[in-house]
Amino acid sequence: MFALDTKTRRTTILASLARFLGPSAFDPVVYYESDWGSEEWTRGAVRMCERTVAAIIAQLRT
Repeated sequence: MFALDTKTRRTTILASLARFLGPSAFDPVVYYESDWGSEEWTRGAVRMCERTVAAIIAQLRT
């Protein structure tokens, strides 16, 4: 994802969120990106967060 330019990456991420949360996702109060894979202390935590976020979104959709 970080191979994309900043504007394209933001648009892609917000469009993905909008599919689950609706059009208001295109107008976030705050937008912040972090490349957790490059952080020294996160290591495998990113994968755990991805699964957790996926589970939360699945629950919101029901």
